[in-house]
Amino acid sequence: MAMEPDFSVTIQSKKKVRHSRLWYIRRWFATGQAYFYLLPAFIVLALFSYGPAAFVFYMSLFKWSFLNQGTQPFIGLTNYVYLFHSSTFWHALQTTLLYVVISVPLQLFLALFLALCLMSGIRAKAFWRLIIFSPFITPLVATTAIWYWMFDPYHGLFDGLLRLLHMRTIDWLGDPHWILLSIILYTTWKSAGFSVVLFMAGLGNIPPDVREAARVDGANSWQILRWITWPLLTPITLVVMLLGPSRPLRCFSQPSCWLDPWEVQAMPPTHWAFISFPRDSLAIPMMDVARLSRWSYLSWCSSFQLCN
Repeated sequence: MAMEPDFSVTIQSKKKVRHSRLWYIRRWFATGQAYFYLLPAFIVLALFSYGPAAFVFYMSLFKWSFLNQGTQPFIGLTNYVYLFHSSTFWHALQTTLLYVVISVPLQLFLALFLALCLMSGIRAKAFWRLIIFSPFITPLVATTAIWYWMFDPYHGLFDGLLRLLHMRTIDWLGDPHWILLSIILYTTWKSAGFSVVLFMAGLGNIPPDVREAARVDGANSWQILRWITWPLLTPITLVVMLLGPSRPLRCFSQPSCWLDPWEVQAMPPTHWAFISFPRDSLAIPMMDVARLSRWSYLSWCSSFQLCN
C-alpha cells in the first residue's frame, strides 16, 4: 500500500512566520547600532569629500572670485559651456581615456600576477609584501621627485640602462610620445600595491578544497586559474576596475611637477587648474617659484649627502 505524502509540514513551512514586537525592536536596534558605528566615517566623508564637492559645484554656477568680497554674480552653466567648447579640454579628456585604457588592464593583470606569486608559498613573503606595498604608502611628492630624477635624460636610471644595452636613449619627459607612458609607468608602480592587497584578500577567501578537488580531477594550474580562481575573484576584479579610472581623473602632481605649467594641460585636473587662473595672475609665478624652490632644496640635499 503506497503511503500518501504528508503536505502538512510543507503548508506550515509556507505560512508567514509572525514575530513578536520585541523581535522587531531588537532588529531595529541592531541595525541602528551598525549605522551608529559607521557614523564617524560618514561625518568625515561629508566634511572632507561630499561637502567640498557640493560646494565646488555651487561655486561653478557663479562668477566666483576670491579677491572680490562682494556678491558673486550668478552665471548658470556658462562655465560648463565654455569648458565644452574648449579644444584643450577635449584633448585632455581624450588623453585621459587613453590613459585609462592602458593603465587599468596593466595594473589589473600585474596586481593579479603579483598576488598569485605572493600566495604561492615563496620565501620571505613578508619582505616582498612590504616591498610591493611600500610605494602606495610613500608620500606622493617624494616619489614624484625620485622618478623625476630616474627619467632624467642625462643622469637618469632608465637612460643609463639603455646606454648599457647600447640602445638609443629616450627623452621621457620631453618627447610628447613618451610623456603619457612615463606617467603610466609611475602610477602603475605607485598604485599596484593596493590592488595586490585586494587580490590577496580575495585569494585567501577561496577554499583550498576547491582547488584540491580540481587537481584530483586532472586540472592543471592554468585551468584552475581560468575556471575556478578567476571567477571567484570577480568581486575583487570589479573593485579594482572601478578604482582604476579614478586615478587619471585625480592625476595632478606628476604633470605639474615634471612638465612646464602651460604645456601640461593633458589631464582634466591640470587643465582645470590652469584655466582657473589667467596668464597674468600671480598664482602661476607663485607655483613656478614653489616648484623651483622644492627642486632646489631637494638638489641641495642630494648634493650635501654626496659630498659627505
